[in-house]
Amino acid sequence: MRRDEKPVRRDAGLILVCVFCGWNEIAYAIPFDSLVDKYSYYINPIVNKYYSGDKSKFISELKLLYNDFVRIKNMIEPKVKEHGPYSLKIGTLAPKGTAWLSVVETLIVPFINDLTDGALKIIVYPSGTMGEDRDIIRKIKLNQLHGCGCTIQGVIMVSPEMAVLTMPFMFNKYEEVDAVIGALKDEFADIFKKKNYYLFALIDTGFFYIFTRNKIETFEELSKQKFCTWFGELEIELLHSLNIAPFSIPVPEIPNALHLGVLYAILAPPSWVLGTQSFTALKYYVEIPMMYAPAAIFFNVKSLYREGDEYGLSGTEIDRILNGITKMVKILHLEDYWNEQLRNFEREALDGFLKYGLVPLKLKDVEVEKIKNKALSVLESKMGNYFSAELHKKVLNALNAYRSSH
Repeated sequence: MRRDEKPVRRDAGLILVCVFCGWNEIAYAIPFDSLVDKYSYYINPIVNKYYSGDKSKFISELKLLYNDFVRIKNMIEPKVKEHGPYSLKIGTLAPKGTAWLSVVETLIVPFINDLTDGALKIIVYPSGTMGEDRDIIRKIKLNQLHGCGCTIQGVIMVSPEMAVLTMPFMFNKYEEVDAVIGALKDEFADIFKKKNYYLFALIDTGFFYIFTRNKIETFEELSKQKFCTWFGELEIELLHSLNIAPFSIPVPEIPNALHLGVLYAILAPPSWVLGTQSFTALKYYVEIPMMYAPAAIFFNVKSLYREGDEYGLSGTEIDRILNGITKMVKILHLEDYWNEQLRNFEREALDGFLKYGLVPLKLKDVEVEKIKNKALSVLESKMGNYFSAELHKKVLNALNAYRSSH
């Protein structure tokens, strides 16, 4: 499929299809009690972790969600019979075989499929088949796609304020990330909403490490490496602060560029390096991560309204579907579960790199400080262009509050 080609509704190449449906309650593919039994492997840990073992409370909330989708089914039933399934199309760079997609395949898709039985589909185009994030955003504006499972590249394109989470060396561990996002999640969702995007989930892209073909021990040696840049101006400024002049290369082409020796180094999350097999062209990585970056799954509300209007759904009806999705994410604690899988995958990736023969580089403290001081200069240059001093202060306050209590 060409990047500018509009995806069709029933493309045979689709690998992920999940369904929100619209028939009568008896048309559910699975009765409520059977739904609970089938997903007990997932439900029981949620009950123990978030409900102190009180399963009845969780079941009550899940039953409300179940009933919400009964109403959604009844609402869209006439349109489904006339037009077929209503499809929400999402593009993503996420590689096959990674936790970014496996959670969708193994939990979200089958759960929603069992819950609903077939009228509203979420179709995911993976592995950059719809292009990079910038291409996906462009196709959203052209109403060819409705949403993006975006890396930090796309997140910053639609909501530049989210760059506040990517400042170099701000986070030391994921517990700090969770504390900050937990404190400001509603504000982040409002940022997307003001730009006409509905935030489905805010999860990890992950910690970004420097991977290289060459051994580096000093700041000066780092600055001589041939890096690429892929997620935009912020990354370019960061690399420039380290006296690095990066090449701009489309994300799907980076692994090949590494194997051909066009590049010597990348700044990337381990899960991506593993998922794309880029590690086979690399020999070292700096063991201290440079930065954290979020990923986001979001829909463009205007695009959904336009598609809904053509299909016969009003804006209010689209909102009801989005509200049902919001409740599902909250009740199932999907973001927490997703991040748990992503972080496990990241640990497995780093362990796998060691077994493969990649060597972690422990730089001397004086060299780390040089890199930190240079990289942190990005903060002063970008505050105001991307995010306000007020938002940055809120992030630091939440971070410091966590650190002071742990």
